[in-house]
Amino acid sequence: MNIDNPTLIIGGDSIVGRYLRDENPDYFYTSRRKNSEAIYFDLLQLDSFNIIEKTIIKYKISTVIILASITSIKQCELQPELTLLINVQRTKLLLEKMNKLDCFVIFISTNHIFDCKSAYNVWDGTKSPCSNYGQQKLQVEDYIVKNNFNASIIRPSKIIHNPFPLVEAMIESLNENRKFEAFDDHYFAPISIHFFSKLLKLIIQNKEEGFFQISGRSDLSYYTFLKRIAKRLNLNTSLITPVSALSKGVAPSRYGTLEAYNSLSSDLLYQPIEDTINDYCQEN
Repeated sequence: MNIDNPTLIIGGDSIVGRYLRDENPDYFYTSRRKNSEAIYFDLLQLDSFNIIEKTIIKYKISTVIILASITSIKQCELQPELTLLINVQRTKLLLEKMNKLDCFVIFISTNHIFDCKSAYNVWDGTKSPCSNYGQQKLQVEDYIVKNNFNASIIRPSKIIHNPFPLVEAMIESLNENRKFEAFDDHYFAPISIHFFSKLLKLIIQNKEEGFFQISGRSDLSYYTFLKRIAKRLNLNTSLITPVSALSKGVAPSRYGTLEAYNSLSSDLLYQPIEDTINDYCQEN
């Protein structure tokens, strides 16, 4: 147990949350599922906020990582009222309670606070969210800044973790000698969860306030990304066929990169795609 810096993950069942739990078994974490190991917490249930407060006081927790949110871009578009309640209103309430308890908070935001129409957006550049999800995250960012909370805000480009559903679906198809369609007009800048986790742990250690951006080195299409994964796994890349995102009802994005920024380490700025792929393929 890290008695010098007890840390709580709010949203321990998220992809990033589960990875952090595996890496750091001494971290406390919350779950909406009631079990003996997790601390019950649900942003929709106001009573559960009292549980969090009592836990923080009991275990003298000093750092809180907020991962709990609805991260589906599609759901945020289809259910704006519900996602606004969870991602903004209840998250603001959580931040207020953490501030009163003198906790250092790490809030995970998104590159979607920008318009996704240009590459390498700077951390203090113009904000023009390209989705409801991005707009909701930006509202929380602004609230943190306005109230001068003891917090850091991390904006990552796309974090991938094994198993990544798109990659796993491709692997299954290629193993069965079936063609697999991939968007050649929809771009992103993936980073591995391992790379992201290194920055997160550094922030926890230093309790450094402010903004952080971490990004893939360059933008590439999902088609190109999957071809490179398939090659790395010695699969038949000729079975991967390009298709337009628009033809599948998906609005394509040309950019996902951020201008990486942090005040702690020059080694945790950009991750080359080769390293992202290697990290993914080496995960168990």
